Amino acid sequence: MKQIFHFDQLPPPLTEKMLRAELERRRSRRQTGLLTVAAVLMEACLWAAALLLFPTFPVLSLLCLLYSAFSITGGTILILIFTYKRKELLL
Repeated sequence: MKQIFHFDQLPPPLTEKMLRAELERRRSRRQTGLLTVAAVLMEACLWAAALLLFPTFPVLSLLCLLYSAFSITGGTILILIFTYKRKELLL
């Protein structure tokens, strides 16, 4: 049978390496999203625990809220640093 397409003349538009890189990028984005959701749920549980502990252990409740504040501040700083570095690497 006569071939109507000449596959040897041009390089393929997609290679297995490109497809695997895209798959890894999507997997990484999905994992990052799940990690973010888990962090938000953890902070919500910590706030709920602090509110429930307040009547009996106000010091422990304050420590929970302080830990939450430091955790959120650190996470925000990391997000800002990685966002800045990503823009720097893309340019």
